Amino acid sequence: MILRDLDGTLTGTPYSQVLPSVDILPPTCQMVPGFSINFPASVCPPGVKFHRFAFNKIYPVNMKYRDVMLSNIYGNITTPYKFKAATHKEGWMMLLVDGLEHKISFLGAAHVTNISYTGTFYQFD
Repeated sequence: MILRDLDGTLTGTPYSQVLPSVDILPPTCQMVPGFSINFPASVCPPGVKFHRFAFNKIYPVNMKYRDVMLSNIYGNITTPYKFKAATHKEGWMMLLVDGLEHKISFLGAAHVTNISYTGTFYQFD
């Protein structure tokens, strides 16, 4: 979940964004203890844009339930399989940083070279 501060009353900077701290965030996003309740949170400046990527209906079917590793130049995160999600039930959902190349790999499946799925990218203008 991303909280967008439209007027600056939440973060002090209009159009900044508060979201969970993860290793794929650019260094312009700073961890802020005041927002870190139950998990670390970061504030990203207005210039950082995100896209949600969700996918399911994977083939081969033995890929179902595997965790997915998402990597970019800043780091990587592991995304678990979700039985229920906002748009792609029984699949995966992750946040991508705009303007960066991302790599997706399925844990424990390096030997599988032909994978297909149905997916959608969100938050494109």
